Amino acid sequence: MVRLRGNGAGVQVQVNDVRPPRWVCAVAVLAIVALPGCGSASQTSSQSTGAHTTERKSAGKLTRAQYKTEAEAVCTALERTSVRLSTNKKSFRQKVQEAIRARRATNELLRRIPASSAVKFVPEWLRFREASVQATEIALETTPGSDSNKLAGEREYEATEKARAIAKAAGLSSCVSAP
Repeated sequence: MVRLRGNGAGVQVQVNDVRPPRWVCAVAVLAIVALPGCGSASQTSSQSTGAHTTERKSAGKLTRAQYKTEAEAVCTALERTSVRLSTNKKSFRQKVQEAIRARRATNELLRRIPASSAVKFVPEWLRFREASVQATEIALETTPGSDSNKLAGEREYEATEKARAIAKAAGLSSCVSAP
């Protein structure tokens, strides 16, 4: 869990575990915005993502395997963006804000992938992903170390872990590392 602390001279980061900071994951979402065609609703007969194309079944809805392929491509792009944003020279706060925007954009792309009813994990997974982003926003806007900041940090951690567990169970390895 990452906590922000202000001391007048800037923002400090307190890391309580060995996982990468949340903003690293969030920053990766920015790259997704730049991916043309990924998750686009304008494509009807096939969906192209990177080097592969998946044919749609059942009136434009993707099967579980096809959804997995599409979601993995979106999450992989988020990972790349996170790495790129983690090395920019912006302030920590700016990086977190950009990461939040990137994560929201990723969630929107994931939401737009037309999954068939056989892909039952998607609504719950997306709900936890969005809850994690909301908690990150609250943590960023509350006073570091305050009860509301601590609660937001706990909620972010819980939502992120639930989203990761769902992604892992679904075989979305890129989405486990880029929640």
